[in-house]
Amino acid sequence: AIRSMRTAHGVNMARHGRTLMLGALQLAVMANVLGSNPVRDVSPIVPKSPPKGAPALSGAELGELLSRIATNDYCVENDLVDPITIFVATGFRRSELLALRWVDYDAKAGTLAVTGKLARIIGEGLQRMDTGKTVSSRRTVALPEFAITTLKERRRTPFWGEQKMIFPSTAGTWRDPD
Repeated sequence: AIRSMRTAHGVNMARHGRTLMLGALQLAVMANVLGSNPVRDVSPIVPKSPPKGAPALSGAELGELLSRIATNDYCVENDLVDPITIFVATGFRRSELLALRWVDYDAKAGTLAVTGKLARIIGEGLQRMDTGKTVSSRRTVALPEFAITTLKERRRTPFWGEQKMIFPSTAGTWRDPD
């Protein structure tokens, strides 16, 4: 069953199927219906080739990319330059990045603390939650100099620097991660 799942639907689906079967048959073992869980004997499911992924950028390539973003009319008009710059500097999830507040930024230490995330709540809309996706979501990250400069300049910019959140929407509300 797991082999056919892998062939028909791929490695991830086969892993999920194996996990579900492992849990279901473990219940059968606990109820004394089976003597042992046969799924435990199934070898780990690994992809035939390693994931391709994107190649890492060199320092010069990263500088060129940020420079091109900073001069792109669309990025400038839609206030994407600063969020992308901080995203590159921190690697935060979009929902974490857009939930950042000025109180999360320590200018003296040059750090940003992840203290929450944005989530769409049915019937309430976009809300900031003081919890993260995982237990390790709460963290403080040291910023590179280019990110500190970006945040200092943004803080001094009328409207953007006057909001409680670092990256508000044009209406001064939370910006939707989508």
